Amino acid sequence: MLYWIEDIDEKILESEAGQVFVEKLGMASKEGKICLFGKTTCLDTIASHDSLSSIARSSFTFALSNYAELGGRYSKVKRQVRVFITNSDIYKKNETEDSIIIECDYLKIPTDFNNPVTLLAENHKDAYFYELIAKNTNPYRNLGLDIKLTTTGGGGATITDHMNHYYRNKSVVFICIVDSDLKHPSSAQGDTAKQAKKSFDENNFFSDLFILDVHEAENIIPDTVINDIFFRKNDAKIEAIDIYTELCEIEHSAAAYIDLKNGISAIEALSIDKKHNKNYWTGMLSKLKRIPNCCRKTLSENEERCECFIFEGFGDKILEHSLSNLQSRNVAPVIGQMSDWKQGLWTDIGSWIAGWACCPKQGARRC
Repeated sequence: MLYWIEDIDEKILESEAGQVFVEKLGMASKEGKICLFGKTTCLDTIASHDSLSSIARSSFTFALSNYAELGGRYSKVKRQVRVFITNSDIYKKNETEDSIIIECDYLKIPTDFNNPVTLLAENHKDAYFYELIAKNTNPYRNLGLDIKLTTTGGGGATITDHMNHYYRNKSVVFICIVDSDLKHPSSAQGDTAKQAKKSFDENNFFSDLFILDVHEAENIIPDTVINDIFFRKNDAKIEAIDIYTELCEIEHSAAAYIDLKNGISAIEALSIDKKHNKNYWTGMLSKLKRIPNCCRKTLSENEERCECFIFEGFGDKILEHSLSNLQSRNVAPVIGQMSDWKQGLWTDIGSWIAGWACCPKQGARRC
């Protein structure tokens, strides 16, 4: 995360609490865990203050010489913490179209800078996937900033347990991303999303929640990766790929709502559409060229007769296989071949995570 030193009262540096905070901030900057910059006068005051350790002073000297003059560039990062090392009572959040500025008295800032921002998702594979997306769509790469996260997973009710634990442990900065479990454009969000929204504390400025408007994380896997995994290595899935491709050609939004792991049957399509009183899946599936006659009759007569799967899905390990595939290749061309809406969602996820978890690149010069 980026920390901008906005104001400082020198008397604070004489106090134990003030010294501890500045020491932690300086050490985190020295070790490349946070990006530290700010007003020249503030950085210079800290860098020259005798009551602080030489490590802390040198860290702020480094910030003064390397970051202060680049404040204009780093202001492009969408989320920053503006720190007031004073006895003021400042704690507010200013949001604009392009950025979020958190203004805090230093005593109100989580101070465990040794731990990176925690990314909480429904399971570890989801968390690794979102981290991969962020690192490959990092909008701040050209500013010399990388992304550093701690990832963890907890679906359903355990999302609540994790979030409440982090809120109690006030030193943890965390972000949570979950999918919506949507199977239809008119569906209500699933239990995990509801639990996450219920537990999220909007008044805690050091946490954030991102809910994806798709069925699952699997729905934003690039199609080229799915083809690469199954077309070359699993002939039994070639028909599933063809049906999935045809469905998306009939209705591009199908890619967001279809269950890529378990597939969809004619009976399930009828059930979902009846529940929402809208012809979505039934109309789409009836246009497929390769649909079995029994399924076509079920859909056309609106009766639950057929129990076979129209699209069989790609199995429970599709995300695991996709992660292995993406980690072994150059991801940039893959992103370029994705549909516009997937590219847009990848960019949104990457920008959101990067705003929280950006830090100086490893190997960059330190004090």
